[in-house]
Amino acid sequence: MRISALNGTKLNSFSLRKNVPKINNAGIEKENNLQKMTNSYGKAQIVINRHYNPSFGMDPVMLAAILGYALFYTGVVGASVYKTNLDEKERAEEQARIEKETNDSINNISQKFGVSYEDAKNYHYSFLRLADIPITNDGNEKGLNAVQGYGVEKYKLAMDLIAPIVSASTGQYLGYSKQLPNGVLLYGPTGGGKTYMADKVCEHLRYLGMKVTDVDLSETNHSQNVRTIQKAFSDAKENYEKTGKITLINFKQDIDNFFMDRRNHPECVREIRALLKCSDKCAQKGAVWIGTANNPQLMDPAILRPGRADLKIPIGNMEDFAVSDMIKYTLYKYGEQNSAQDFDYQKVIDTMKDDMLIYTPAELELFVSKARHHKAFPEQLITADMIIAEMKIYNQEDFPTMNDEMICRFNEDKEYVGKLDIPKSKPQKKSEN
Repeated sequence: MRISALNGTKLNSFSLRKNVPKINNAGIEKENNLQKMTNSYGKAQIVINRHYNPSFGMDPVMLAAILGYALFYTGVVGASVYKTNLDEKERAEEQARIEKETNDSINNISQKFGVSYEDAKNYHYSFLRLADIPITNDGNEKGLNAVQGYGVEKYKLAMDLIAPIVSASTGQYLGYSKQLPNGVLLYGPTGGGKTYMADKVCEHLRYLGMKVTDVDLSETNHSQNVRTIQKAFSDAKENYEKTGKITLINFKQDIDNFFMDRRNHPECVREIRALLKCSDKCAQKGAVWIGTANNPQLMDPAILRPGRADLKIPIGNMEDFAVSDMIKYTLYKYGEQNSAQDFDYQKVIDTMKDDMLIYTPAELELFVSKARHHKAFPEQLITADMIIAEMKIYNQEDFPTMNDEMICRFNEDKEYVGKLDIPKSKPQKKSEN
């Protein structure tokens, strides 16, 4: 019974009587004294327990909840600080990468245009101001920002096409505007991004409030093609007379399939005549056309001469920094942002140089897509070795676009198109002596 008293249990007279066989007056008095002592000792024990209890007089459940919350809060704060430091490190690395690519782009412009580094830098940043579309770096870029690499080509499109159109239509970009081109031709090997670049030019102009008309031509219905061409230029002229804005006419298919040399392809005569008539000084009537071609040497020379196709831009192999841009953009596009952060871009570039391989943007996107499909588990990061492995498989089983034959033909196309822009000198009259 004393053990119970030590535990603070209140003893009653019944429990005491069970242990006292004979009860007399003296026994009753002893029992009462024992009960008083026991009860007072039990209460004292409880008071002592409360005084030394680590709950400090609080409910143990409540104390446990407070301690748990404190530990949780400490963990959250610690994780937040760690994530902040990690994000800051990633931002610094991304900023360093962007600065390097910007410097490469400026050097590229300097070499291609034969200007000083400072002039090329001014050109580069004037192009960025002209783009007028914020860069998101998330794989969902708009307008020319979505075209990875090709800094010189984008610069020409911005300064010689987009700026003049917007300037003539709204009065903006007067500092960059030049004479409006009547037509623009992007040419080069298939898979190089010509059609993609033309579509992004259209998206860019639409973003800036310009009108773009897409033209789809039929491979069999030549009469319908003539009507489609005439309507596109007629609508552009009408829009210009009403609003004063230039319309960009975008040929969706490669035009070297529809405007081939009349001497060898008489079936194309009607389309060629329609385009020649409509595109003659069309910029003064509110229309500029843009098209793509894989082999401009197949086209009728009359369409490629200045006055119809004033701006001809070759789209060939990608620069080194453009390769890394394309891979990174595709990784973001496929939701592989973690892979993009740790990816060894230089290793891929060095492998391409060592093996003398040249790939188009479409092929680079294909390699990323295949590597993503061949991941061992969803959380696995895509590495440079995985891309290189896909390159080697592709090089053995398929026929790369930019092979020696294609590069040779591309150089011949550039030489051919360049000659068309050289004005023919008029024969000098013989002096009468």
